[in-house]
Amino acid sequence: MRQNHLVIDGWIVLRFSLDDIMEKPRRCQQVIQQLLGRLSSASNIRGIEISPIEKVIYFSACASDQPVTPTSTASLLGVHRRTAAKYLHSLSKKGLLVPQNNGSSRVVRYKVIPIDFSHE
Repeated sequence: MRQNHLVIDGWIVLRFSLDDIMEKPRRCQQVIQQLLGRLSSASNIRGIEISPIEKVIYFSACASDQPVTPTSTASLLGVHRRTAAKYLHSLSKKGLLVPQNNGSSRVVRYKVIPIDFSHE
């Protein structure tokens, strides 16, 4: 049931038995690397070219009901807040995020623009 809920929320679930991990760790690593390669090779969303990091940011933003901030993105990626802000700005310029400022010229949060994948 937990796995079903993760899949519904957009997670990819890989399962390995303890025997496989203990006796065939390299094979387990290869499966994970194959998945990562497949995910990073799909570098566009509805014809918009994005980097693998931008894809992670976008899909995590879609999964959250909170606005996306440079601080939360920096925490997610393990990067500096300014680096995260550059990625968010890039996604905004590509039309995947909308900046939300509270009357100031500085953008501190972004709202995701959901894309309907059912028509692809």
